[in-house]
Amino acid sequence: MTCFGGHGAHALHVPYWWLQCLFWAKRESSKIVKAYHKLLVWDLLNKPWITQVIDKILNPVMGKSIVMYFK
Repeated sequence: MTCFGGHGAHALHVPYWWLQCLFWAKRESSKIVKAYHKLLVWDLLNKPWITQVIDKILNPVMGKSIVMYFK
């Protein structure tokens, strides 16, 4: 098996997890955590061009997931 490519993915999710950690004790009731989650759900359902562009720009730097391609 040979890896012939890879990239980062889901960079917009990284700040959500940072917020979860920052507001750990009150993350269930934190308005900022809820607001960012709402943004992520909106992004997932609507796929607006602006969040798609931001995600693509940030993926190489802070992608939450690593995608690898094998043959």
